[in-house]
Amino acid sequence: MPTIKTKILTDSEPLDVLLSGAEKLYKAVSVTMGPRGQNVIFKKYGKKTGVTHDGVTVAKLVEINDPAEALGAELLREAAMKLDATTGDGTTTVVVLAYNILKEAAEHIKAGESPMKLKLALEALQPEIIAQIDAHTDKDVTLKKLIDVASVSAGDKAIGKAVAEVMFVAGKDTPIMLGFSDSTETTTEVIKGFKIDSGPASPYLMEGVKLEIIGPKIIVVDAKLRDKDDVLPILKLTAPMPDLERRFLVVCSDIAGDALQYMIANRLKGFADLAVARVPQHINSHAEYLADLAVATGAKVLSRNGANKLSDPLLEHLGSADRVTVEPRETVIINGHPIPEDLNIRIEQLKQFKKDAKTKPERKFAEDRLYTLEQKVVGIFVGGQSETEAEERHYRYEDAVGACRAALRGGVVPGGGTLLNRLASDVILKDKAGEILGIALCAPLDKIWSNAGVPLPDKPIEVGFGIDVMHPEDGIIDLVERGIIDPAESEIECIKTAISIAGLLMTSGALIVDELEKEDISHETSPEISVGSLPTA
Repeated sequence: MPTIKTKILTDSEPLDVLLSGAEKLYKAVSVTMGPRGQNVIFKKYGKKTGVTHDGVTVAKLVEINDPAEALGAELLREAAMKLDATTGDGTTTVVVLAYNILKEAAEHIKAGESPMKLKLALEALQPEIIAQIDAHTDKDVTLKKLIDVASVSAGDKAIGKAVAEVMFVAGKDTPIMLGFSDSTETTTEVIKGFKIDSGPASPYLMEGVKLEIIGPKIIVVDAKLRDKDDVLPILKLTAPMPDLERRFLVVCSDIAGDALQYMIANRLKGFADLAVARVPQHINSHAEYLADLAVATGAKVLSRNGANKLSDPLLEHLGSADRVTVEPRETVIINGHPIPEDLNIRIEQLKQFKKDAKTKPERKFAEDRLYTLEQKVVGIFVGGQSETEAEERHYRYEDAVGACRAALRGGVVPGGGTLLNRLASDVILKDKAGEILGIALCAPLDKIWSNAGVPLPDKPIEVGFGIDVMHPEDGIIDLVERGIIDPAESEIECIKTAISIAGLLMTSGALIVDELEKEDISHETSPEISVGSLPTA
């Protein structure tokens, strides 16, 4: 039987091992960078073969057998997943930036520089870089610019155009649901949805960056849940359900303390496929918001002192929906199952309230509630000639959707790594931290060009100009005019996340990891193997 052995690394060993693990993940992810980046073919044990051009997907797939090296890869992977969660774009760039910051910092640390001093100096440079990105941001995002952004992110003009046209009309606040088509064609459908502008009540109530629950029960609670006894009646109510039907979303005013810990424990133990969302902070009237949500899903509001007691919930108090998707910024209920009469009455009441409103805030309050009740979700269902092709295209659609959302929120900047490359010259001569960050800021452009087989220029390039690696024969061109642009929000979050993760890795002075040690089986009998000439015929 294998035994567990604890491995402790100190002095210079942690940095070397973490850098080695980070390098392995970096090499696998960075081959996908740019329009001429390569695909990654993968096959996990017991799973079918897949193909992807998506950096964060590759990052999730990389597993390193050495447990100490694996820490470096895991923390770098966290950078990609964090960016995927916050912006949905730039995941490969953040891996390239973070690895190169760590690599350059390691050289200075080995030469005697203080890791903590470097970390603080890098963080001090961050506001200056972000201010420069802001200065080069174009906030006027037209349909053409959105198509350009989506096309660059997806690496496919047809996909970029399809996604951008949908999202330009729908707007940044409309939820987008990606799924698979039953045919070879990709279709778009508008379906009912109720978007809650808050993610999971705890990261431990999610797996990765997205959670999807099919056919959930919806439980609406107008109360702040604090104690275990606040949630125990809900769990007891669902306990008799068959395992496959024990799926639900709880939406409440707030949840914390033992109540939240108890929900997390029951999810981790596999009691139920559950999610918990809080009423968004910007909502003034929690009671009205929760009442609207209950009507939209056919639920009854539970409360401490109302008609439907939190301490004594019944099955008829539960609403339902086709599915729920939970992401770090939002929870979306798709195709809730309202009682039609109740929904129609509520909509007419709100329309009358809007009509009778005496003040602008009252009208806005009614409009927001009507929008929430009548909200739509855009469903994009991706098809392909085979399941593998459909999955590969799905990754591209995900990238395009993420890039569009980020661009609509924060504007666009010149793309292709050229802006970061240009900003490198502003910091590289400042000090050692500036040298580290300056070299790292050049790395994305270097990788895009090297993946395309394009030689690097021997002189600085102005912001917005560069080489279209799909048509290098055109020489130095205006990239913005050519449509090679990126979301500004992605560039900013890349800088923040890369500095944060690299800083954490470079200041690790000791590693403590457990590893399995196989039992020596050399004493067991095994067949003797002799080497000699083959017998003659």
